[in-house]
Amino acid sequence: MLYFRNPDVNPATPQWQGENVIKCGEDLFFGHGMGILPSHMIIEMLNRLRRPWAMQSAYLTDQVDYPDYIYLSQFAPGGTRLHESEGTHTNSPYIQAQIGGRRFIKYN
Repeated sequence: MLYFRNPDVNPATPQWQGENVIKCGEDLFFGHGMGILPSHMIIEMLNRLRRPWAMQSAYLTDQVDYPDYIYLSQFAPGGTRLHESEGTHTNSPYIQAQIGGRRFIKYN
């Protein structure tokens, strides 16, 4: 997953402070609510959602995140929980994710 950041986002539309995308091709990205577009069109779209008189353009960051699809598959309908020996308790009351050196925990 990649991220387009919109540093001068309009405060009235904070949901457009950026867009998480999945790379689909050499210069094609899928963003929820945007569809599949080349980078320049995503940047143009985000730039239209900046505050009045904004000077800083939206841009593609250099951060890349790789979801742990095997871990996440256990939460899919019909998925089976990982066993304790694999590092996750069957009746665990929380979902955890690790991105780089950071760990995030969500309690159910």
